[in-house]
Order: sequence, then structure tokens, then C-alpha cells
Amino acid sequence: MQLTGIHASSLQLIGIHASSLQLIGIHASSLKLTGIHASSLKLTGIHASSFELTGIHTSSLELTGIHASSLKLTGIHASSLELTGIHASSLQLTGIHASSLQLTGIHASSLQLTGIHAISLQLTGIYSSSIQLTGIYASSLQLTGIHASSLQLTGIHASSLQLTGIHASSLEFTDIHASSLQLTGIHASSLQLTGIHASSIQLTGIYASSLPLTGI
Repeated sequence: MQLTGIHASSLQLIGIHASSLQLIGIHASSLKLTGIHASSLKLTGIHASSFELTGIHTSSLELTGIHASSLKLTGIHASSLELTGIHASSLQLTGIHASSLQLTGIHASSLQLTGIHAISLQLTGIYSSSIQLTGIYASSLQLTGIHASSLQLTGIHASSLQLTGIHASSLEFTDIHASSLQLTGIHASSLQLTGIHASSIQLTGIYASSLPLTGI
């Protein structure tokens, strides 16, 4: 099933069951996809003021070249979930269950990931004023090439947690549980680590005005 070059004020897709669902070049003020069951779901070149995906069940979910004021993904179940080249004022991912979750080339004023369950979670090339990761459960969590005014990680449970090439005014780690915690090439005005539980902690190439470590 393919929808291409649609221009609409409001576009809603509800309760769709399909092997493959593709939306290409959609322009809408409001775009909502709810209760979609598809083996493959691809959304490319979407321009919307408000874009919401809720209750999606799919093997592969790909969002590429999305421009939206508000982009929300809620209650997504996917083997592979990829967001690439996203431009949004507000990007929220809540209640995501995925084997592999990748966010690449994201430009957002506010980026929030809450209640994420993934085997592999990767954030690469992220530019945002505020980034918040809360209640994350992952075997591997990697953040690479992050540029943010504020970066907060709270309630993280991961076997391996790696942050590389991070540039942030404020970087806060709170209630972190990890077998291995590695921070490499960190540039921050304020870096705070509180309530860290890790078998191995490595900090390499850290540049910070303030670096308080509490309850490690």
C-alpha cells in the first residue's frame, strides 16, 4: 500500500493491516497513524505541523527526511526502528519496544526518549537544545556526536553505555546502572554524575568546568 504526494490539512490512517505501507512526499498540517500493523512501514519526505504515530506494530519502521513542528511516536513495537534526517521542534519517543533503535542526523529543539526498551539504542549526529533520556532499558546504548545545550540521562539500565564526542553546556547522569560506562571526548561546562552503579567506568578526554561525582 502506497500513498504518494498527498497534500491535505488533516490525514489520518487508523487500523491499517498491510504487508508493506509506504508514505512518500506527504504534506499535511496534521498527520496521524494509529493502530497500524505492517511488516514494513516506510515514511519518507513528510512535511507536517503535527505528526503522530501511535500503537504501531511492525518488523521495520523507517522515518526519513521528516520535517515537523511536533513529532510523536508512542507505543511502538518494532524489530528495527530507524529515524534519519529528522527536523522537528519537538521530537518525543515514548513506550518504544524495539530490537534495534537508531536515530541519525536529528535536528530538534527538544528531544525526549521515555520508557524505551531496546537491545541496541544508537543516537548519532544529534543537534538539540534539550535532550532527555529517561527510563531506558538497553543492552547497548551509544551516543555519538551529540551537540546539545542540556543533555540529561536518568534511570538508565544498560549492559554497555558509551558516550563519544559529546558537546553540551550541561550534562547530567542520574541513577545509571551499567556493566560498562565509557565517556570519551566530552566537552561540557557542567558535568554531573550522581547515583552511578557500574562494574567498569572509563572517562577519557573530559573537558569540563565543573565535574562533581556523587554516589559512585
